[in-house]
Amino acid sequence: MTKTQQTQINYKITARRVLVIDENGRKLGEFLRNDAIKMAEDRSLDLVQVSNSRVPTCKFMDYGKHIYDQKKRAKAAKASSSKVKIKEVRMSPRIADGDMDVRIGNVKKFIGQGNHVKVTMRFKGADMRHIDIGRQRCDDLIEAVAEVARVEQRPKMNGRHMIFLLVPKDG
Repeated sequence: MTKTQQTQINYKITARRVLVIDENGRKLGEFLRNDAIKMAEDRSLDLVQVSNSRVPTCKFMDYGKHIYDQKKRAKAAKASSSKVKIKEVRMSPRIADGDMDVRIGNVKKFIGQGNHVKVTMRFKGADMRHIDIGRQRCDDLIEAVAEVARVEQRPKMNGRHMIFLLVPKDG
């Protein structure tokens, strides 16, 4: 059954005959739809179509509880999946050594928290004539954080900015 199809339960099942599985997963056999619905009602359960074949497979279950459990599992899975945050560190090719040390410290702190770090080197005015100096400063930063981070995306020019991405080292 595709996701676009609605789940068919009880009298919304269109097949005349259905293969029935009980609430414990045991195969009971093939029944007429109305007889299968009557059996489900006797157990205070719903008859839910779980597969669409020549003879559709239907299962006895509490459909409301089933939907609740699915939503609960989806919410738990979403909460447990960690979203990667990208922090940004900006600098220029003429950055002073003290400021460079601050940027290195920030990168190490962000990487230590499990974040990815996008480093942006901004070139203003005459700095565009010295892209090689900017690339050297980027390489200095990469070398300084090499024990905690690896380069995911090498430094490359994007207009007046040189951008690269650092991620935590594996292991």
